[in-house]
Amino acid sequence: MAQFTIEGKVIDGDFNDVLPFANIQLLQINNGTAINYNGTTSDFDGKFIFEDLLAGRYELEFSFVGYETKRITDILLGSDNPNSIIEIILASAASELQEVVVTTSAQNNTVNSVLNIQKKSAVLIDGLSLQSIRKAGDNDIASAIRRVPGISIESGKYVYVRGLGDRYSKTLLNGLEVPGLDPDRNTLQLDIFPTNLIENIQVVKSASAKLDADFTGGIVDIQLKDFANSPEYSVSFGTSYNPNMHFNTNYIRDQRSETDFLGFDTNYRNLRISRTASIPQPSRSKPETAVITNYTRLLNKNLEPVQATSFVNYNFGINTSNKFNVTNDKKIGYIASLNYRSNTRFYDDFLNSTYIFLKNDQLSLNSLNVGLLGTEERFLNFLTGITFSSKASKFKLNFLLIQNGESNVRQGGFSEFVSDDFFGEGSFMTYTQRTIMTAPFSYKLLLNQGKSNLELKGNVTKALVEDKDFKVTVFEIFGDNNSFKLSPNGAGFPQRLWRDLEEDVINFRLDYSTDLSLGSTSIKVDIGAAYLYKNRIFGTDFYTINHVGSNLYLNGQPNNILKEENLWTFTAGSGSYVYGNFQEENQFDSTIEKNSYYASTEINLSQKIKGIFGLRMENYKLFYTGQSIDKTQYDNANFINRTDFFPSANLVYSVNEESKIRLSGYTTTARPSFKESSTAVILDPITLTRFYGNVNLEPSIINNFDLRFENYSENGEFTAVSGFYKNFKNPIEIVLFDRSTPDIFIARNNPKADVLGVEFEKRKNIIYTDQHRLFINTNLSFIESRQVMGPLEKQSRLFRLPTGETLSDFRKLQGQAPYILNAGINYVSLDKNIDMGLFFNRQGKTLQIVGNDDVPDVFSVPFNSLNFIFEKKMTKENGIQRTVRFKINNLMNDKRESQYEHFDIDPQLFQYRNLGRTFSLSYNIKF
Repeated sequence: MAQFTIEGKVIDGDFNDVLPFANIQLLQINNGTAINYNGTTSDFDGKFIFEDLLAGRYELEFSFVGYETKRITDILLGSDNPNSIIEIILASAASELQEVVVTTSAQNNTVNSVLNIQKKSAVLIDGLSLQSIRKAGDNDIASAIRRVPGISIESGKYVYVRGLGDRYSKTLLNGLEVPGLDPDRNTLQLDIFPTNLIENIQVVKSASAKLDADFTGGIVDIQLKDFANSPEYSVSFGTSYNPNMHFNTNYIRDQRSETDFLGFDTNYRNLRISRTASIPQPSRSKPETAVITNYTRLLNKNLEPVQATSFVNYNFGINTSNKFNVTNDKKIGYIASLNYRSNTRFYDDFLNSTYIFLKNDQLSLNSLNVGLLGTEERFLNFLTGITFSSKASKFKLNFLLIQNGESNVRQGGFSEFVSDDFFGEGSFMTYTQRTIMTAPFSYKLLLNQGKSNLELKGNVTKALVEDKDFKVTVFEIFGDNNSFKLSPNGAGFPQRLWRDLEEDVINFRLDYSTDLSLGSTSIKVDIGAAYLYKNRIFGTDFYTINHVGSNLYLNGQPNNILKEENLWTFTAGSGSYVYGNFQEENQFDSTIEKNSYYASTEINLSQKIKGIFGLRMENYKLFYTGQSIDKTQYDNANFINRTDFFPSANLVYSVNEESKIRLSGYTTTARPSFKESSTAVILDPITLTRFYGNVNLEPSIINNFDLRFENYSENGEFTAVSGFYKNFKNPIEIVLFDRSTPDIFIARNNPKADVLGVEFEKRKNIIYTDQHRLFINTNLSFIESRQVMGPLEKQSRLFRLPTGETLSDFRKLQGQAPYILNAGINYVSLDKNIDMGLFFNRQGKTLQIVGNDDVPDVFSVPFNSLNFIFEKKMTKENGIQRTVRFKINNLMNDKRESQYEHFDIDPQLFQYRNLGRTFSLSYNIKF
């Protein structure tokens, strides 16, 4: 005989937390009469489960001393609904002497769980449930999170909150910080996380003392999956095809190592020259220089892309989770997940260019790179965890491994038009290997019948990023016969680059909270402390392959350069040879230490008004060891040592049961990244631009204010209107280093900036019946920023001011989008198990690069992302659920572009990518 399950969670509505020890009564209903019942209490996590039930109609009753009693009716269990998932919120009763019974019909909870978190939160939160993510068919978090109001994704990886760049956002994993995998970014790239590893995504947009102060736009908190109350196993497969990119016979790629398919290189691309080696210049009069030939032989000889046929994208995943009862009130749970993705992209019309001003204020082409671009990415993710819990305590330990390998190959024309025109052809080949290993753990102890709790959280994380053998090989084209030669002009002689970044993070936080009563007033008090240690070691080895004598015989073929017969030898006195070393000015060892302490109180100021007031103190230190380009040495120099206080106040006014008004005021900060507060000079071998560190950078201080109206209706309907204002002191921006160097950038403080914005969100059911659901989800953000220009920047802009134009003291903040639009429509056929939707995203023109008097500003062009998803669940047989999903990305076939703009001058392209349409198909089996 078939057996069924009812499970769920009880939430404390007053403090937006789980409610342990709540009483739950289960009643089986026959012809309106209770014929059988069973009872239990919620566990440490507020969870409960009733197993081995027969088909039929049930009711649940939830109660807790001092809280309203709630009854859930019409829970139907049968072959079409073998497992009912309930989430219930209990709020304190108006009077403990009078029972309050609220009766409602049962609804399986998914989207509503995140809405309930938002509704009861002390701070302003938006989020996505796992169900919402699945509805849109997203495979990674970067794709999913774009539908949160005010969220945009840059380069397909990096989150921007409320139009603010990645320095003003923060990414947490289970509430704790993890390092990023890109030395050029301040936040963690989100495309490395598959969506089936997570429970939900929460985006915090206003601060409380409990939260780290180094965010302004928002905190993205990724909640990993917890163990399941009942056995859960699943297997998924998927593939995607883009006609522009896949099965293309002129696709180009690098030579692969044996393990590239797993996301890491073996020893194929390793540097075999010791960092202590001193390589001399060749000389016919010095026999000791013969050693150069031996060093040159150590280099990998492959300098030319391989032409191949590109393959489709594909992915698979295996997940398992269960729990075991040790005793009546003690249980052990586990979770394990293995996921793999392989992505291939190909652009046959790749374009990068730079422009400068001429004397007549017209734009002149400075450099042009066009041709083919092939990219291969491999992602391997493994998550495992074990949990031991009792009624009053819970210990949880996870281990997460993320492995990513990315190969980029570009082949085509390279031209420069500076003093003498340069025309060349060549290739750029890069391989980056990224690894994150993190072991987050937590221990929570409930005291005083759940009214107080003590929680210790921590993680130990290692991140490794290796740029392995970046290769730049460009031949100059000259003469009437289009001959080829290696030349010091343009891109210069062939270049080889190795970079390695190792970052270790230790992160702990201790939180204590207790619920108190002051007469009839409920008070929650939070106190805590946190410690963060980060150490980053970054180094670069840079070599060129020079040539003695004529090199016309190479015939423009990169693989001829390092052939044995073409190497320089002491005897021959001509040929190719390696020269270079470990770059002292392009390496550093930097450490961050942050000690934090906070106190916060949450109090019901009246029956309708709740206040959350707190103060956070953070002591932040940055130590640096390295050498500047002018040979100045720094040995554990203390570049930053600051103690700052961050007050916060949040008021929540409950207009009625469905509507709330929130008002928040708080102070946050934005601190320089490792590379920004340094003396390093970092080369981007793809764009051939350089970044200079700045030891004089100061952290930015931001004062923030938020006002929001929310209305929660039945069946997941929701309306919100928000306004926010942010005032920046010493904002940090990436700007051009000097008017004479359009390819060199640096981070600098500007005097101040302001950001003002409004957000609107609407979730509305058009049709809501037992068989059919049609609903829309729209959110729109308008953001206006004003960056006060420093005197040098304003002077440079005045120099290029066209006749008849005026110049304001302000410009837009770098990385700030003027508007963000998300819209979606979903149709669900419950009787046929069909779910389909159409989703749209657009971000307004955004200042990407701040120019100067010789180089105009660069803006991203709005991209129209329109995606379609169709999902069909097969009839469940023998406990096995099969699901098929079909998706089309970029239905409008839009292009990714950014361009130079200056008043009424015709814009000119900076970058161009033709993404094409992608068709995806996936198959999931759950049992």
